[in-house]
Amino acid sequence: MCARTLPTYGLITPAEGRFKRGGGRSPRPLRGRAIAAAVVIAATLAVQAGAAAQVDSGTSEPADDDPDRYRLVKRFDFDERKLGNFETTPMYWRRLEGLGLPFFNSGQFDEAVGRDAPPSFRLAVRTGNVAFEYDHYDLTVIPSADYFIEGYVRTAGLAHSRAFMAAYFVDRYGERIAGSERISRLVGGDEDSGWVRVWFSLQGEFPNAYALRIQCWILHRFVWSSDPSPPTIDPIIRQDVDGVAWFDDISVYRLPRARLQFSNPAAVVAPGAEEALLIDVNNASPEGLSAELSITDTSGVLWEEKSLYIEGIAALNHGASNADAARGRTNWDRAEQDEATPSRAVRSPLPELPPGNYVATLALQAEGRTLLSRRLSFAVLPRLPRSSVVAFDTGVDLGLWRAGDIRGAIELVRQLGVGAAKIGVPMLGPVDSLEKSRYFAQISELARRLAEYRVDAAAVMMSPPADHDEPRPPPIRELVSQDSSWPAMVAPVLAQFGGVFTAWQLGDERAELRDAGDWSPRDIDAVRELLESFMTFPR
Repeated sequence: MCARTLPTYGLITPAEGRFKRGGGRSPRPLRGRAIAAAVVIAATLAVQAGAAAQVDSGTSEPADDDPDRYRLVKRFDFDERKLGNFETTPMYWRRLEGLGLPFFNSGQFDEAVGRDAPPSFRLAVRTGNVAFEYDHYDLTVIPSADYFIEGYVRTAGLAHSRAFMAAYFVDRYGERIAGSERISRLVGGDEDSGWVRVWFSLQGEFPNAYALRIQCWILHRFVWSSDPSPPTIDPIIRQDVDGVAWFDDISVYRLPRARLQFSNPAAVVAPGAEEALLIDVNNASPEGLSAELSITDTSGVLWEEKSLYIEGIAALNHGASNADAARGRTNWDRAEQDEATPSRAVRSPLPELPPGNYVATLALQAEGRTLLSRRLSFAVLPRLPRSSVVAFDTGVDLGLWRAGDIRGAIELVRQLGVGAAKIGVPMLGPVDSLEKSRYFAQISELARRLAEYRVDAAAVMMSPPADHDEPRPPPIRELVSQDSSWPAMVAPVLAQFGGVFTAWQLGDERAELRDAGDWSPRDIDAVRELLESFMTFPR
């Protein structure tokens, strides 16, 4: 299970300062110190919606079987009696307080339960939620490094709530850095789950990051419910009255950072074009590493292989100059510094490749063992006769828009030479956050840019992202036929695109045809009537 990241839509933002920390330190201003519920709710919605599309991909989890090859920053085994801690809670772990976090929910050592051996950190809820945060500056960070967090969670009696871990960066003033929040997978259920390994990573993309905060949560599912209007005046909210979660063996590692991107956002090489791979590597480990770049085709034939040596932070801290640190980069055959990217980025031009599909792999290695890897697929297009006539009888389905690169999508559609495109638009309800507004504005910009190239864009009305416990979102047909509040989910979205799309498709074929069922004429008329409220002649 990979780490959850924040998408550019679906973010719910309650009032700042709803949750505050408890514990015995001199208080700071509540606004800066508060963990807003948006941290958890937005991250949970990220579980439902999926992360935004990235140009580079690869393993987020360490690829090597020996994680201690990375820099172990801290490990929490909660065996603190030998350290002189005879309190009921672990050192520097503070209970968060505020609305939704009642004081009677607790967290304490459990001397009878542990993954390998007791004790562990036990959180319990009797309705409401509970959260503890590790708030100490022994988790200072290197801003350009990635961090990997793993731990083990065991639950019992969490029928309506889930346990998970979360983390985020703060600056040197203790202020949370927006956009840095990540959470693990959710663990729960009626029965004892046994010990479940959870993990996630935080990317070092925040230059003002100073320290890391880690949280352990039990959160009820109704908190992240996306239903904008309850079905009854006084709905029944089901909560767990005897839910427990144990946390143990939490480890924090500092990782080398590697980014692999393509110079063309569409990851295609047009005939006659000169493209390159963009590599950004930062070694946050004490020892030197080698970066191995290879290009293979779909049949596994190797077309190019390069190697680069990266000094460790220990060498840099003992007087190595920037020129020494970049020594391996300048010795990389045909590698050039890209002046448009940071100084540690390298631009590696592609060799002459015949038309076809290829995979570029960047592997960070220490003593011949792979620590991290990044993979990127790209295509070399053949030289075909170009026609000024757009093929209006063919089209492409872009699927649910995942806040990717507009330039890449436009380039792909142009290379295909099609005359129509479908864009999946989720019915997310009221546009009540800046993230939702930006997400819908990006879809509008995509449709406008397609129109400039004489491509007719149609919107596909899709259900909101699935709940964490559902593998796929339900068909939009079910939302309209079974949920009387569906206009509250659909109307705010249609209002954003009244002058953008004139053609709407009711549901994605992959969802609508998956389950048996047909649209009723009454439901179709209801949707058409709603569409006519925002556009003159909907199709």
